[in-house]
Amino acid sequence: MASTARTTTSRTRTSLLDHVFHEGPRASRSRPFRRSGRKPMRSSRLMTSLFLVRDDQVLLLYRRGSRAIANSWVGIGGHLEPDEMSDPAAGVVRELEEEIGVGADQISGLALRYVSLRDTGAELRHTYYFTAALGRDVRVPSSCAEGDLRWFDLTMDPAELEMPPTARVALAHWLRSGRHDDGLRFIALGAPLL
Repeated sequence: MASTARTTTSRTRTSLLDHVFHEGPRASRSRPFRRSGRKPMRSSRLMTSLFLVRDDQVLLLYRRGSRAIANSWVGIGGHLEPDEMSDPAAGVVRELEEEIGVGADQISGLALRYVSLRDTGAELRHTYYFTAALGRDVRVPSSCAEGDLRWFDLTMDPAELEMPPTARVALAHWLRSGRHDDGLRFIALGAPLL
């Protein structure tokens, strides 16, 4: 009897987790929250972004055709792979290599500066914003598969560029005062804070 109860409880728990996280073979056939009148859980997207600095300039990417961030200026970055969830720095270094061919040995001072959470209504976007200095002799292409690359003076105003909201907030703060310390800051947009 105890064995049956344990099996049923385990099966029920697994079934509920399948529904909550929208995973597993049963997830596509039923949504328990719809029957209960609750909205299904939103998906989440975990991303990285790197503001790469050299001399008195920051490198930005005009990303074209992306599912999440199309036709806007962003740092170098992208989605975290499952094995990078606990190490977003590894994810941003991988993206740097993939997008513009710059390796970890060509940058210095890699630092996590901002962590953002943005509720778009359809999903929760969680982004880790990093800064790093690029070596003087490292060449950067003017474009890549993701879009066009451009150096901006550190006196630029992010409000004048088409940017995702949290990227604009992070870059504006970093340009204004964040680059003068090594603090980690948090950004939340799109949902009320408690």
